[in-house]
Amino acid sequence: AVSASNGIVYFDVWDAVEVSKAEFRTAADEVEAFEEVPFEITTPNPNIGNALAVTLPSSFVQDSAESEDDFFLRFTYSSLPSTTALSWLTPEQTAGKVHPFVYSLCQMNFCRDWAPMMDSPSQKITYDSVVVAPSELVVSMSGNMTSSTKLNETHSKTTFECTEKIPSYQLALIVGDLKTASLSDRVQVLAEEPYLEAAVKEFEDLPAVLDSTEAYLTPYIWGNYSIVV
Repeated sequence: AVSASNGIVYFDVWDAVEVSKAEFRTAADEVEAFEEVPFEITTPNPNIGNALAVTLPSSFVQDSAESEDDFFLRFTYSSLPSTTALSWLTPEQTAGKVHPFVYSLCQMNFCRDWAPMMDSPSQKITYDSVVVAPSELVVSMSGNMTSSTKLNETHSKTTFECTEKIPSYQLALIVGDLKTASLSDRVQVLAEEPYLEAAVKEFEDLPAVLDSTEAYLTPYIWGNYSIVV
């Protein structure tokens, strides 16, 4: 309500997120056509990052004062190498010493250093993604894999979808020379090859624990249950 009254929507970002364009459309638009809108990035409190402020169209702000119309914001952005949410390992830092490795860590609030979003547990998100990586590497995310296809002679394209709302700190990505072992039809462990056997032994009871937890509480609604070691 506050955002609608003054025509500004605020998002939290850190220095490693470079936003180049902000676009807007209402949910009522029959054609999904976005219009570019002004934005600015300021630093009101350097301890918690920057503030991305988007100015909404004046016509929408006036109309929304009497209605509660939904609207969409679309950002064009890139994360910079200095991001704290992504850790890039050289081949020498891995067990295999052959391929590089990348993994994300969005807790506590590092996700705002990866993508512009309302980085708070009270603001939950769904997402879909496309990850292009060398074909010899395994790609995994906190969402469920929906497809994996060969893009060219060297790279593959993997898509993911998370349809259940999650806090942004649960957005997760890992790409590396990993091996996968299935513990059940929905539980799997991923690890570099030298550590896979020990990881399987460590988590061999996890399918039973998950079943017992569901029986005591509620069903696990997020699809696959994957652990990366």
